[in-house]
Amino acid sequence: MAEAVEHTLRKALIAHEPEPATLPAVFRTSWRVFTSHLRFLLTTAAATAAIPLLVVLALTAIFGPIIQPSTDQPFPWGPPNVDAHGRYAPAPAPHGHYAPAPAPTPSPKVNPVAFAVATAVNFLLSAGAHVILIAVFVYVVLGDHVGRKPGPVWGVIKGSFWRLIGTDIAQSLVTILVTFVLGALVALIGGVVTGVFFKGASPNFAAATTLVIWLVLALPATLFIIVGLSLADQATAIEGSGLWGFAALRRSWTLSKGSRAAILAVILLSALVSIVLGSPLEILVNNFQDGSAFAGTWWQVLLAILGALIVFLLSVFIQAYLQVVWVELYLSSRKKAEPEFGLSAIERYFEAGSAGSGGYSQARTWDA
Repeated sequence: MAEAVEHTLRKALIAHEPEPATLPAVFRTSWRVFTSHLRFLLTTAAATAAIPLLVVLALTAIFGPIIQPSTDQPFPWGPPNVDAHGRYAPAPAPHGHYAPAPAPTPSPKVNPVAFAVATAVNFLLSAGAHVILIAVFVYVVLGDHVGRKPGPVWGVIKGSFWRLIGTDIAQSLVTILVTFVLGALVALIGGVVTGVFFKGASPNFAAATTLVIWLVLALPATLFIIVGLSLADQATAIEGSGLWGFAALRRSWTLSKGSRAAILAVILLSALVSIVLGSPLEILVNNFQDGSAFAGTWWQVLLAILGALIVFLLSVFIQAYLQVVWVELYLSSRKKAEPEFGLSAIERYFEAGSAGSGGYSQARTWDA
């Protein structure tokens, strides 16, 4: 057992050049790096994913459930009956007597204070956790390439945290602008096509025409832009203090030109994972927030907790692996765009980004 562990560590600390690899090769390299540093990477991913959730649940306990039952609707059970004098009355019973009105059905009501606080805190913590995750994973993958093992990470996080925040803000602004412009363009084209070629068509037909135009024009254009900007965070974390924000977006656009198909495949895979695992996890978290997770018997509550834990751990495992894939995809794209890029450049980035007590620990030497 000890020999197997030593062999794994020895393999992980052998310096290896980045390669302009195909997507399957990127997945294989990422899996080797991921499994070589499994405990460190999973611990980081679990902490950055759990802290926002735990804080939101704690705020729910302080401010009360975000969604609360309410009976203040005028007629929660449906439209009322009106008698001959215009007065509201309950429905008559079969024998001519009036039956009592049914009890109101509780309808959900949002607690505005809890909702606002939980949304703001969750957004800020999730944004911070996202950039911390990127900084740490870049640090580990680069260290693996130059034959270094992970050391303290605070210096690495501190060196790139605000630059990554700036890059994410720039990326969000561009995405919002593109979405708005393409949405307006699709609406305009849809209106012109319907008005000129299908005059008098029903609203449903006009909506279907707009949807087809969006699928044919706007969706491919949106994906093309998202693919081009997808390596901005990795470029920000790796390429030095002068690269962040819109400069990182331009750098990502340049590096992604030879790897767009591979980047699109990883984006679609990440989206699929988010849909499959994100929805059950969101439902479980909402059940804990509104208290419904604790409404059953003790074993039902236990099953809800175990289900949330299993989905959370599975999501953390897959998302952590995909983060390694993104770093390796950046290195592969960089090698394709700049054939001279190699270990010497990675070593320079690593030395600049991990200077001081917060950087990589010294490479460990092994006997032959």
